[in-house]
Amino acid sequence: MDKIPGKIRVMIVDENEYLCSAIISLLSDQPDIEIAGEARNGMQSLRLLWTLKPDIILMDVSMSTRYNLEATSAIMKGRYPGKVIILTQFDEEIYVSSARQAGALGYVLKKSITSDLVKAIHAVSQGKEYISSSLVAGQEGGGNKSVL
Repeated sequence: MDKIPGKIRVMIVDENEYLCSAIISLLSDQPDIEIAGEARNGMQSLRLLWTLKPDIILMDVSMSTRYNLEATSAIMKGRYPGKVIILTQFDEEIYVSSARQAGALGYVLKKSITSDLVKAIHAVSQGKEYISSSLVAGQEGGGNKSVL
């Protein structure tokens, strides 16, 4: 697929079809974001990257998809120009650190998707780090400051 100028292409990697549908619905209202495609796991995302050519990869990390951090690392080390935002339910610092070490620029809690995801996509597409606002509550500046 060819990139439409001025649009941020997003690939969603999550095994939960309902969550993917909700994300697609949320992002479809954004004039500068387009859905490049979906994958159900990290391995499938690695196969689809060069075909779909996303700018941003939204990568789920949960117990059943523990290999997605390895896929994130492979994406970043494989010279693919896209950037990764981790989607997760885990709000412990150890998960944030692991995501950062794997090369992710963003970390968004699934419970904060409606308030944080669009902001995260815009920030990460510009090469900035982003972490869910609920994780940085109490820190000056809100969710656009990295604590990674």
